[in-house]
Amino acid sequence: MKDTTPPAFAAPFVPAQPTARSLSRTHRTTAFSQRLLVHWDPETGWAHLAVAEPGGANPRFAGFHRFPSGDTDSVLAALTEAGWDAGQPTELEDGMLGVRARPGREREGR
Repeated sequence: MKDTTPPAFAAPFVPAQPTARSLSRTHRTTAFSQRLLVHWDPETGWAHLAVAEPGGANPRFAGFHRFPSGDTDSVLAALTEAGWDAGQPTELEDGMLGVRARPGREREGR
């Protein structure tokens, strides 16, 4: 039977100071098989975070994060610093960019 207990990060959070720590918090509470979905607005720097289980139901809201810089390289660097292996961004509607990331390789042994 599948565990339906909500993860520790299910409550929305908006970091007062955007840091890699808020992304790391999501990283620590995410199973290796799960993926982080980042829908990022380059104009404002704000991103919507969701966690998805491959082959599972709809992604679950994981919070908001504001990236301090408006360029794609800094967003990918922040995700990497927080322990995520991020793929290349894809263009979404309304100027948003989407990034799919998975927990870094060091998590494979867990």
